[in-house]
Amino acid sequence: MTGSDCVRRNGERMPPDQETEHSPPGGAFAKASTLDQRPDQRFEFWRSLFPLIDLDISDKSRIRQFKARLMRYEAPDGCVFGFGSNDNTHARFAKPQGEFILLNLTLSGRAELELGDDRRHVIDATSGFLAIDGTRPFKTRTYGHATLWMTFPRPMVAAILGEDVGLLKEGLAFLPQNGLSRILETHLQMIAREGDGMDERSANIALNAAADLALGALSQAQSPNDSRSARLQDSAILAAAQRHIHASIGQLDLTATAIAKAIGCSRARLYRVFAMNGEAVGDAIRKARLNLAATLLTNRPDLSVKQIAHECGYADAAAFTRAFRGTTGHTPSEARERQQ
Repeated sequence: MTGSDCVRRNGERMPPDQETEHSPPGGAFAKASTLDQRPDQRFEFWRSLFPLIDLDISDKSRIRQFKARLMRYEAPDGCVFGFGSNDNTHARFAKPQGEFILLNLTLSGRAELELGDDRRHVIDATSGFLAIDGTRPFKTRTYGHATLWMTFPRPMVAAILGEDVGLLKEGLAFLPQNGLSRILETHLQMIAREGDGMDERSANIALNAAADLALGALSQAQSPNDSRSARLQDSAILAAAQRHIHASIGQLDLTATAIAKAIGCSRARLYRVFAMNGEAVGDAIRKARLNLAATLLTNRPDLSVKQIAHECGYADAAAFTRAFRGTTGHTPSEARERQQ
């Protein structure tokens, strides 16, 4: 768990001797690996990346073989994404500089977390997201630990959860493993996977979406009677549902029931959230399908109308043609001819 230190380096790039060839020219994400360093410098290099953490290696005899890597990006609003792994270490987080909330997801290995009052928690890949108040001192021991994390400026979270951030009154909280947190997990994994190809604009878009999902997941763990929490949950549910629609547009069984199940809310609430946005769920699905169809008709002349129908979630070309003509006044073939 080295993520909480990174938010305290706002606006800083890694020193030139700590940047690696793994970061493509113009790429938004800073990357570093100890394998790019001389064996006698690997751990000191890793420790230098986290100057605000008292960090040490657990097995001194393996210091020359120490393996660790880090991928990081900071958005303009102060949210930070991180993805990393490291050999066994122990650390003391006790040098606060700025207020932040850390959201951490263990992918493999385990971490033992000790808070200042001697409470201990073991976190592994089954634990889900852990939220930590970055102003509280704590210690960690990690064992073959790989993790995804985000940090958020405390005022951003306080605007939703209240100034006392009641969810974290004990210093930490495990988030429910429900629809929003599962979608957030997938989204962060995709950022880690696709980060090499992202420029700054793409990275900001990806982190903005992650922040929406993360704040929504945090608010779901807050008191359900909190009106601010409810509003954010509604916003997060709408965003998650829209993303699911676009990701699953080719599925024939894409219905309100399927969407509600996928994102972890009731069908009634899904209907209400869309209605508050001035749209019905079914209309949103049809609109997404027809928008994709119009794009494919224009940009994919190699695809037949029947193929486009299947790509857009219609059972056959006849059903696609009826829906398309009912909205545009033209058949798909006529629309394609007009474009040409």
